[in-house]
Amino acid sequence: MSVHVSGKVLSVVGVGILLLGILVTILGFASISDIDEFQYEAISNAELKVDNEDEGITGGFTIFVEASLGDSTGSGTHDFCENIIINATHDGRYFNKFNDGETILLPTNTEREAFRYQIQESRVSYCYSDETPNSVTYNNTSLVQIGHACYGCLSGVTTITAQYANESTPPPLMWIKDDSLMENAENTVFAGFMLSCCGIFFTIGAVFIGLRLRKATRTAGNVALEQGQMPINATSMRSIPEQSAPNQTMLTEPSYDKITDGLGSRDASHNADDAARQMADYQPSVEIDGHQIKQYDDADGLQNALSNAKEFWIIFPNGSNADDYFVQFSCLESMFEHWEGGKMLYTQKGDSDAAFSYYLEVTGRINSESKPAKSGNFWDNV
Repeated sequence: MSVHVSGKVLSVVGVGILLLGILVTILGFASISDIDEFQYEAISNAELKVDNEDEGITGGFTIFVEASLGDSTGSGTHDFCENIIINATHDGRYFNKFNDGETILLPTNTEREAFRYQIQESRVSYCYSDETPNSVTYNNTSLVQIGHACYGCLSGVTTITAQYANESTPPPLMWIKDDSLMENAENTVFAGFMLSCCGIFFTIGAVFIGLRLRKATRTAGNVALEQGQMPINATSMRSIPEQSAPNQTMLTEPSYDKITDGLGSRDASHNADDAARQMADYQPSVEIDGHQIKQYDDADGLQNALSNAKEFWIIFPNGSNADDYFVQFSCLESMFEHWEGGKMLYTQKGDSDAAFSYYLEVTGRINSESKPAKSGNFWDNV
């Protein structure tokens, strides 16, 4: 399958995006695995820094305590929520989300209570006795979630304190999670996943575009030939009509009978005479990937230069002004062609060396008993 060079370049970009997405996803999962269960352990008061400069809503802090479940008073609330009082304040701005879904940014208010009882993940939960709180066993200690502090707080310091309703007893201990850490890691994983998807679709699209461009290039060449025009462009491979190209899949000796059909009474001996007469007036011209190259001192140098072509090469035996007579080779299709007088006389599958040998044969520069010149100016030996 042959793809236009533009498609190949875009495919490389798509693969790069895909690899970047995979890397970001791996980093996100690595961050998740590195996050501890709790960032603050067994404390009764804390001053926690919130670092959020982009004014996005952050997760705040989830608080767990060591407590037993039950409603001994029949109030409909778990006893530990009635017995433990937690207060939180924040010295920075914050977002407030109302019941109608509207979210607004409010200025600093250190008198605002930034803690709410919330024993489940849902923000609408409270501490009702018919709800089972989130629980975890951490370092052989059974902990239950009691609430959440500073949801929507921006940059600043959050102060959290805990005490029992009966202040004569020692204050309760808190285990606190910084929810922003997990949110950031999850956002990284999501970003990596989206990048990977973009890379996949970008690569598929690039291949599709490359195929369409390749097909369009071929079609344009065929139309030009059908209109009796040579599809010549000084910086591109000459387009060929596929219906006139004998497509051989194995490299074989060129059929000079086919060549003479387009040249009249022209045989192998006439080739040498014609070439000698032509070269008395012209110097061959060579293009590689659309660029005219310098003359090489010997055939080996030229052959090496042609072998390094990325897309195609063309040799005009009669010079650059004789565009109706040339031999060209396509690196992408591994095929060479011989054109004269606006007609393709011969085409065959093969590599660059085979195409160059054919050129030397058909222009009379070598025969079965001779080899290309090894020294001196190559063009002087033709």
